[in-house]
Amino acid sequence: MLERPEKTLDSPVIFSSSSQNLPPRERTGTSGYECWHFDALSDDGSEAVIITFHDNFQFSSERYRNGHEADPASDHGAELLPAVCLTYFVNGKIVIRAVNEFKPGDFEMSPGRGRISIANSSFAAATADYGLGYTLHLELTTARNCTVKADLEWLSVEADLKPEPEEPVADFWNIVAPRSDVSGRITIVGRGKRESVKHFRGTGYHDQIRSEDDAKPRLWGRVHFADAIAVFQSLDRVGVRDSTSNLILSRDGKIREMSARLNEQDVVRDRYGLKVPVIVSLTADDDTQLSVRGCDTIQSGFLEVKMLSEITLVYDGQTRKGTGITEFADPERMRNPIVRWASNLSFGRGGRPPIY
Repeated sequence: MLERPEKTLDSPVIFSSSSQNLPPRERTGTSGYECWHFDALSDDGSEAVIITFHDNFQFSSERYRNGHEADPASDHGAELLPAVCLTYFVNGKIVIRAVNEFKPGDFEMSPGRGRISIANSSFAAATADYGLGYTLHLELTTARNCTVKADLEWLSVEADLKPEPEEPVADFWNIVAPRSDVSGRITIVGRGKRESVKHFRGTGYHDQIRSEDDAKPRLWGRVHFADAIAVFQSLDRVGVRDSTSNLILSRDGKIREMSARLNEQDVVRDRYGLKVPVIVSLTADDDTQLSVRGCDTIQSGFLEVKMLSEITLVYDGQTRKGTGITEFADPERMRNPIVRWASNLSFGRGGRPPIY
């Protein structure tokens, strides 16, 4: 068993919980990115759907040339690399996995809480009699040249718990809606125009991340309990002393952020060489503790692993247990030319389907 020493942080990341997205960041050069994340677990826990929109995809092999990052001063280096990612997981198996990269001109963003579109995929804020939420439409290409079309809705149950910062910030984490009711359908169109329609209903989460720097190695996760929501992250956690860790709790319409001591156990390498801790714990100064144990892999690759995890929260004299989604990502592995070549085969680009 491998056990890492505990690490403490003073987080430089500013966070909020606001449906009023920040104005568009200045999109120049190859560094910096913004992404919008949506995920959900079905009511019976057998299905998971994870969707991300990226204005500048940090896992793109196009960011690197001849083994190093592209020159921002070059014509290529000045281009952003938008992408849309979808993972749909059912009963222990990936049913759909699509990572599609697009041209810089395919990214469009309207001001405020409007609409963000990348090629034929988009999400937009929606207001109805039954509440506030987001509607998502996806049109993506998967391996074997299949087309995926999805129409889903994230109806916010808990949102707008902490206003956004008044002054511009370099690193920003907006937990837009810690809890949402999610419903919709996913349609797979295969060869010969055969269609397979999947209906989804469950409980979800939505956040937004902005950084003026390149993405860092990140451990991240969230879990919904009946009376609370726990979200956590740790940045630069592997071999870096000033690793940052956050534990955020939402309960009774209030949100609370705590710095935490991180402990990882049973750190193993997956089949693609990515280091993944099987057991993680975070402990705050008031002895609030979150324990995470990976139990089922949603997606495994050269750059990231997504898992279903058993998560236990000890808080306010009570112990809560539930199933959540955790993720381990290491964009810095893209500097390895072998990893870059292999991962590139799983990304669709320019309308072409991925190899696998």
